[in-house]
Amino acid sequence: MSTSLGTRIWMEWMDLLRGAASPAGAALYLVFGGLLAVAVPWRLGFGFLQARIFLIYACMSLFFVAPAIAESLASDAARSVLANRRGGTGHDRDILAAKITVAALFGWVCSLVILLAALGTFNALNWAGRLLLPPYTVLAGTALLSLAFAVFVASAGAWVALRVDSAAIAKQIVRTGILVLLLLVVLGERLLPAAWRLGLEAGLSAARLPVLMVLLSALLVAGCVPFWRAALARLQRLRSA
Repeated sequence: MSTSLGTRIWMEWMDLLRGAASPAGAALYLVFGGLLAVAVPWRLGFGFLQARIFLIYACMSLFFVAPAIAESLASDAARSVLANRRGGTGHDRDILAAKITVAALFGWVCSLVILLAALGTFNALNWAGRLLLPPYTVLAGTALLSLAFAVFVASAGAWVALRVDSAAIAKQIVRTGILVLLLLVVLGERLLPAAWRLGLEAGLSAARLPVLMVLLSALLVAGCVPFWRAALARLQRLRSA
């Protein structure tokens, strides 16, 4: 019996929520979300409203998308289900599209909730009778870049997950990538020449950052295409084996 793409997305979404609601999953998300939503705005103070901070928050979906896509494609249960399902190329395409869509949406929603909570914490700590927010163009750019980044990570993660033997290995690869990304974010600017740092600061101003976010979003979406094609080809080989 054929299953529509919408039905597949709904089924994947419910499976993901059940996993996230487990004690271990809930504890991990609460601790990580609490640090970003409370500790960061409290520690940075008014520096939290710097435009570059929102560029970092736009990348937070990585921490939620990567484990979700790894578990949905590389776990023993997922591999068993994939092996027992039969269908043509369109069937495989729908399966992969549903898994990538759900993982990306999950990461995007989580990152937006954390950002809103962080803004709420910042305003609660610095309340002066009105909301203190960055320019709306920065907020819109952050939401757009976060979504594009989530789709990119889900696409790349799907390709990785289908090439390894278990979800644990896929998660380890992703965690290594996360660590490298964090080191680049934290230390990268300090390693640049002084002239480059000045140019970077100008590019990350509140006036220019939204444009940069739109350009980065377009590049990330374009970068999804080769990962999507490679992941689909890998899925078809695994299911025909």
